[in-house]
Amino acid sequence: MLTAVATAIDLHVRLARSVTTYSSNTGRDNMVSVWGATAVSTKLLRLDEEKTRNAFGIAYAHAAGEYQMYEEGAHTVALQQGLRARSGIESALSAMVGFNGPREPFFGKYGFYKAFEPEFDLDMLMDKLGYDYVNASMGFKPWPSCKCNHFGIDGLLQLREKHNFAGEDIVSIELGLNRRAESLVVQPRDQKWNPKDPVGARYSLPYAISVAAQYGRVAIGDFRPEALQDPAVRRIMAVTKVEVDPEIERTHGQYGNSPTTVKVWLKSGSEHFIRVDKPFGHPENPASLIDGMRKLKDCSEISMLPFSEKRLGLIGDFILDLDKQPTLAPLFELLVGGK
Repeated sequence: MLTAVATAIDLHVRLARSVTTYSSNTGRDNMVSVWGATAVSTKLLRLDEEKTRNAFGIAYAHAAGEYQMYEEGAHTVALQQGLRARSGIESALSAMVGFNGPREPFFGKYGFYKAFEPEFDLDMLMDKLGYDYVNASMGFKPWPSCKCNHFGIDGLLQLREKHNFAGEDIVSIELGLNRRAESLVVQPRDQKWNPKDPVGARYSLPYAISVAAQYGRVAIGDFRPEALQDPAVRRIMAVTKVEVDPEIERTHGQYGNSPTTVKVWLKSGSEHFIRVDKPFGHPENPASLIDGMRKLKDCSEISMLPFSEKRLGLIGDFILDLDKQPTLAPLFELLVGGK
């Protein structure tokens, strides 16, 4: 299982890095993710080379991904992730029973790169493939919102802790970032300053920042429908401004992951500033197992299945020695209804 997951993540990340265009420009979003799900499925099913090749060809028929869902904050943001996972499983199962697909889904005459991404970067896909796993360069998402929000959330939480202020002390907040992040979590402004459902809130920087400012945390419960009308959070949103920062675009470009500047003005007359380039969860600012367990506990509070403190502790103990476990069956039992 661990080998399958590690291999699949490595392939998925390499495929994603090889794409040199930006989803916000093309409207195509992460089409390659279906092959990550296919890779893990073929490994777990122990398919031979021929069937694995067919599975990857079949997966090409499933490859999809659109960006309009982010523009509108549609529920399909979550649905699309599940569809990709299901498509990977279906591709592997189809190949297992003898169904075939094109043998050149990536580099064929009408393969993925020719049809969708002709300006791809082959080195990002192939360099040190098979012995330098890029998984270690992946970040952890400590907060349940768009990654573009995390820079600002981290900055606000740092300022709040360092200067010991509360939400009611805030006069105004000003944020700066690049235009890619601005297009995703700031535009359209009438929606981002007035999110009407959980998906819209997760892609709203003003909302996420205001929650962090008011409560000193951003948790999954803050994105429930009933939480979106919190008057204290709404007050801070109303005094929050976000603009494209020319200095950030000079140092990091218009379209890559964007650092964020955070300025906070307080009723005391003081003002505080921070710029965050590597937010909490970044490989160079990593989270710990304790942080992961804290997030699991937070998520468990809205689970349909009850999770006791004992059960959460058993999950943590198991994960701590994951590489020494003979089977993952006990973990699945704990996650889906064990004692």
